[in-house]
Amino acid sequence: MSGRLSGTVPLDALRRAVEEAIGTRSLREVAGEIGISHTGLRGFLRGARPHQHTRLKLEHWLTHVRAREVRELAPDYTAPAGRDSYILALALTRSLAAQLGRDAADRAARGYADLLRRLYHDAGREPPPWLDEGFRPA
Repeated sequence: MSGRLSGTVPLDALRRAVEEAIGTRSLREVAGEIGISHTGLRGFLRGARPHQHTRLKLEHWLTHVRAREVRELAPDYTAPAGRDSYILALALTRSLAAQLGRDAADRAARGYADLLRRLYHDAGREPPPWLDEGFRPA
């Protein structure tokens, strides 16, 4: 798996994405899509902290498979812009830049967050608090 992201996406955001996917498919189907056991996925949904290799699979699933689904459904995507959208976009930004190395992924994430801060500043608005929550170097 190239572009390892471990720790980029908060666990609560991963859980919400899995719960959303299970809303349209079975737990076993989603677990198979992620590449983990259904019992492991059930434990994760109940609050267990995933092992490092499982977290990598969850993040890869979110930033590649799930993001593709969002792109395909984009005209119908109704999630309001906010913390969850930012975290997904940040993870995608890191994933794209990770092909160039970890430093590039960190720089891309910082640049993305800085861009949003500048846009809020230029609009005369205070950046939302979640803007600083999302970026954590890998």
